[in-house]
Amino acid sequence: MNERSNERMNGRSQGAGANSKEGSDEAPYREADEELGLEGDKTLGSARNAVTFGALLALLVLVAVFCVSVRNGSHRDAGPEETLIAADRAGTDGAEADRAETDASAADGEFVQVDETVTAKDLTNLHAEPAMVHPNIVEQLRNGETLTRTGINEETGWSRLVWEGQTVYAVSEYLTTDLDYRPSVGPGSRNFFLTADHNAVVFQDCDDTVTPKEYVNLRSEPSTSQGDTTVRAHLEAGEQVHRTGYSEDAGWSRVEYDGKVLYVVSSYMETVQEETR
Repeated sequence: MNERSNERMNGRSQGAGANSKEGSDEAPYREADEELGLEGDKTLGSARNAVTFGALLALLVLVAVFCVSVRNGSHRDAGPEETLIAADRAGTDGAEADRAETDASAADGEFVQVDETVTAKDLTNLHAEPAMVHPNIVEQLRNGETLTRTGINEETGWSRLVWEGQTVYAVSEYLTTDLDYRPSVGPGSRNFFLTADHNAVVFQDCDDTVTPKEYVNLRSEPSTSQGDTTVRAHLEAGEQVHRTGYSEDAGWSRVEYDGKVLYVVSSYMETVQEETR
């Protein structure tokens, strides 16, 4: 009985010792596995850190490139789309230039070609362009002086002339092909005025009431060449004066104001209707 108990006790002790030995034999492997696991985690963490750093570095490079491109945007090369837009603009500009040239040719083509000699009925201005604008006046043609007329525009009432080798324009109504024509208005007539700078202005009689569109000067002669020395009075918008004559060619009107005969630029005046007088 005691021997059996001892055997059982010894058996248990041996079993426990075996298990303890087996456990002690497995411990190094577990430690190795744990060490390998820690090393694996460290390696994986390093790899993740490297990837994150690389991404941040790439992002910084992209931001730097973008900033440089924005700063130097004014010097960038034109891309395909910009090149096409520039080409379109160039084509549009060219088309507009062609249209302008065509319009100019059309305007010139409105004159019917003629070849005849004319003189002024009284005295007429020669214009650089067919327009009633004072700066366009280049010279005056007097009765008896002759020029060659190369074109007539019946619609606008202008004639194209040759004066000293250049093309000029005059109102056809003031010209005649009758080289023996003599004016009914001359020095001594109230419709003839010779200004201080020796320009003759011929007026046509009229009888109406005019008022200025804005503040205007009334002058002692139909010219501004003498500056303020010829200003005799002023008119405000709404004031009315009696007009006795006008020169369509020179652009001046003759008016009566405060018992005096004075002159005012016609384009600054407008006719007063009878019902508003």
